Amino acid sequence: MGEELESRYQNNGKIKGQIFGEFEYFQIGASTLNQLKQAKLIPGNYDKSFSSHKPDRLIIDRGGAVPLIIAVIEDKKSGKLNYDLAKDKAIQQCNNYAQELGAKMGIITDGVTTVWINPHEENEGTDYEDNVAGKTRSYSLIKREDGAEITRAFQITEKKDLANPEDMGHKISLKD
Repeated sequence: MGEELESRYQNNGKIKGQIFGEFEYFQIGASTLNQLKQAKLIPGNYDKSFSSHKPDRLIIDRGGAVPLIIAVIEDKKSGKLNYDLAKDKAIQQCNNYAQELGAKMGIITDGVTTVWINPHEENEGTDYEDNVAGKTRSYSLIKREDGAEITRAFQITEKKDLANPEDMGHKISLKD
């Protein structure tokens, strides 16, 4: 199952993430997709060439028969997203994971800059071939109703369950 999952998230023999509203939040940068599948945190229908890959964080809805990945979050070193090539590479890495896991969104952050992506909406300007499975992929940036890109920071600093998302303003930093 993986040492990280057992040591951080095992409780009474079950893997349970930090409560995040109706979902579970996992900060799991040392756990492979294969280990996450064995722990029944993700569905097993991803390309097996990604089995040893390790997303940094996940938000998961385990209320149904099959886990639903709400978000894949990739963390980079501070300032790393200031460079276009590094930013594109980080977005593509997150998009690869998001598409393979069927995530609703991807979030890429270096603590200063945050990029929100929709892995299910293709955009000709973002086409690329992933360097793992050789698939042609694309994504769109998530935008507000006025057309501006969403750039709000995504930082969870609280180490306890966050049951009511509407009351979390002081626990989650969401600022432009």
